[in-house]
Amino acid sequence: MSQYYKVVNLDKKQFFSPEIFNDGVKLGAVMNGIHPYVIGRLLLANLDSGKPIEKFRIGYWSGDKIAIVGDESRNEFTSQLQEFENVGAELFFSFINDENFQELILNQLKTDNQYYARIGFLVHQCADQAEILKRFLIRNFGKDWEKKAKEVWQNKKTTFIELSV
Repeated sequence: MSQYYKVVNLDKKQFFSPEIFNDGVKLGAVMNGIHPYVIGRLLLANLDSGKPIEKFRIGYWSGDKIAIVGDESRNEFTSQLQEFENVGAELFFSFINDENFQELILNQLKTDNQYYARIGFLVHQCADQAEILKRFLIRNFGKDWEKKAKEVWQNKKTTFIELSV
């Protein structure tokens, strides 16, 4: 058995699993995939601005204590997990307007039916927050995008993304 890693902001008490972006969660995948792009955007510093940064926009985590933490670690995060907010879905929704992010996600969705189904489930589970994502799916996969996702769900070929909604 091995550890599963999450990206954690210890100052804001937030975390996400790379799984939301279809990235691996074990040690060998810690900085591979789409989530390093998201982390980079969150950490970019804007030293010229003195005003607060909107949630999950460029620089939102700049200056905060960030860690990549394994679930078998004994530390501030794992001992107080219930006090931390899982922001994976919210991050996904915040980044879906970013053209580079769209390209990265689209490549995953076109090549991985299980991930396609999980993102379909994300739209279903978070319908009140997912309008932009839904429009993205319609634009790239047509109006019947949901039919394909439901077929995979019904065949139980997928596991769903860890969400806190």
